[in-house]
Amino acid sequence: MRRLVALVPLAALLAAIPYAGAATRTVRIERDGFRPVTHTIDLDDTVRWRNADTVRHQVVAESGAFASPVLQPGQTWSFTFTAVGRYAYRDALEPSERGVVVVRAPARAVSLAANPTAVVYGGETALSGAVSNRRQGERVEVFAHPHGAPAPVSIGVVTTAAGGTFALAHRPTVATGYSARWGPTTSAGVGVGVRPRITFRRTSNRKRFVIRLAAERPFAGRWVYLQRRSRLQQWVNVRRVRLGPRSGKIFDLPRRAGRYRVFLTENQAGAGYLASWSGVQRVRR
Repeated sequence: MRRLVALVPLAALLAAIPYAGAATRTVRIERDGFRPVTHTIDLDDTVRWRNADTVRHQVVAESGAFASPVLQPGQTWSFTFTAVGRYAYRDALEPSERGVVVVRAPARAVSLAANPTAVVYGGETALSGAVSNRRQGERVEVFAHPHGAPAPVSIGVVTTAAGGTFALAHRPTVATGYSARWGPTTSAGVGVGVRPRITFRRTSNRKRFVIRLAAERPFAGRWVYLQRRSRLQQWVNVRRVRLGPRSGKIFDLPRRAGRYRVFLTENQAGAGYLASWSGVQRVRR
């Protein structure tokens, strides 16, 4: 099952993509123009214009992407470039003086993250990521590799939104690894664990407890522990309960008052599943 989910903040997604550290480059405004005239930088780099002349100057992009205040001799002004492209600019006070900043694309990369990284059986995780060129409309395919499966399978193709971000929701039924593919580039893998769902409640006559476990495999013959919350706020094993043929059990209420839950160890959960626990039931005497 899949569905689109809301995008998480762009900064969090892009943080997973390995970029070189941003740098600051200097352009001198001299009597006869900008030096250098053409400057090639990386995405997220900053250009600092320094007025090295004896008269005023003002830096203005032809596209309107940026404009400095009027710079007095010796003053500087900086602008950080967060989009790939070619930025032509001029001196608003000396229109014949022109320059260009070329912002090149970073190395091709795609990130992927999962939240949460552990779910109860039947729950979903939100997969999200971003492509390094930060462009909208890029095609990204997401793959899942469930525990025990021979190979990953595609769970959806998404198109990037503004900033190059994408998101997809998925319900893993067993421990699952995920990856994203953008053209020839594949992300690092992320894993999501699954806890069997444990239903723990009173029977209709309120005199007994009923336990039921749910996952992709049955739990008949497995053990769970009935636990009580101690005065030290620790969960203490009260009894071990063997599950019946339908992965469940009905038994009498404990004689001692307190708060109780059911706990399944990772060993009893089996390969592909995490330890799990139920909600709390209160017994009064």
